[in-house]
Amino acid sequence: VEVVSSAIMNAHENMTFVTNGAKVTVTHCEKDARGVLEIPETYMGNAVTSIGNNAFENCMKLTGVSIPGSLAAIGDRAFLGCAELREINFTGDHDYIEEGLVIGSHAFDSCSKLASFVLPEYTSVQTIGNYAFQDCSELTVYQSWLGWDDDRDDEETTIGASAFRRCSKLVSFPWMEFGGTIGSEAFRGCSSLRRVEFTEGAGNIAERAFYGCTGLEYISFSPTTEEIG
Repeated sequence: VEVVSSAIMNAHENMTFVTNGAKVTVTHCEKDARGVLEIPETYMGNAVTSIGNNAFENCMKLTGVSIPGSLAAIGDRAFLGCAELREINFTGDHDYIEEGLVIGSHAFDSCSKLASFVLPEYTSVQTIGNYAFQDCSELTVYQSWLGWDDDRDDEETTIGASAFRRCSKLVSFPWMEFGGTIGSEAFRGCSSLRRVEFTEGAGNIAERAFYGCTGLEYISFSPTTEEIG
């Protein structure tokens, strides 16, 4: 007998799933879904690997989402405007994400109550899209593996334009492991950011990437940094 948690039952009732081969995408969530939803790791025997574009957009009563280790991509505008979303809980070991998690453009834009985004240890991120966390005004901690990974063909992480714009309470970011590029105005208005330190890897830092970071006390760039806008 399979025991299914009430959160997963709630997920099945509120979400739409689309299967493509052996992979499943969450494509839609009912706007009146409330509380915490647990995205199942499998659906009809297949791994749930992505959240589609706009899937949870403007789900105004959603307060939390539990994301399984099978998930490799969070689509564009996936949680845009989820004003009551407070927590994203990653479950499982996320070994499925071979090339790094992809976070789409505007994925969490205007999730104004989201306080932290912490991936399991050694879970890498390939892309943080443009405006991905823009106006997450309560976001204080972002944590993921942004560095070199011997198992990845693509060794760089891309942080898109305005990815963390106006995250005014952001105080922590995994700079030292970062390898890749930072888009224009990526951290604009992150006034609580105190320290930026690249020990290796950062290639290109676009214009105004740290504009308005009035709390910066220390900044250090790697010798391998190719261009600073």
